Amino acid sequence: MLFRSSFPTNFNHPDSLFSPFYQQPSNTNDSGGVHRNSGVNNKLCYLLTDGDTFNGQTVYNNNLSAVADLYYEVQVNLLTSGAGWTELYNALTQAAVNLGWGITDRNNLYRACLAVEIATPPRDLYVDKSSGCPIPTGIPLCVVNVGPYLTVGQGVAGATSGDVLHIRIGSYNEPMTIEKILTLQTVNGSVTIGQ
Repeated sequence: MLFRSSFPTNFNHPDSLFSPFYQQPSNTNDSGGVHRNSGVNNKLCYLLTDGDTFNGQTVYNNNLSAVADLYYEVQVNLLTSGAGWTELYNALTQAAVNLGWGITDRNNLYRACLAVEIATPPRDLYVDKSSGCPIPTGIPLCVVNVGPYLTVGQGVAGATSGDVLHIRIGSYNEPMTIEKILTLQTVNGSVTIGQ
């Protein structure tokens, strides 16, 4: 079984969402690929339990029982019937939070989901200390009291692995440790973070 999970393409099953073996859901064979396309999730489980490098992502192995607990949480409490790959990705990331996975393990889960191409596109979040918007939610401009984060720390806290944090020009005099996989981009000039 390990061989089938680690190399689904050897059995004409996809190992990622954009594999040439992936069967589009509109195809009437195999109820839209419900069994055949399980190779994507099989590869994901293999990466999480055994670790490997795939599609440019290096994933380290997790404890088998931790991965089993993750999938149990997803199946019993989070995933609904008819869910697609985006819902699976969202459920997996939420289950990791629910189970108290640390940031290192959540980053590893993100890399595994990137490898099999089910991770959702990154969100664009914004930080602008000069906006003064009373309700910071990460949107680009202050609109009806809702706007960008006021500190980089707020932005990091509101981001999930893979997100892009756009930081407006200036000095953000705050201690900073960023452990999530994020892309930081400056807006309108140089940015200094730290004390």
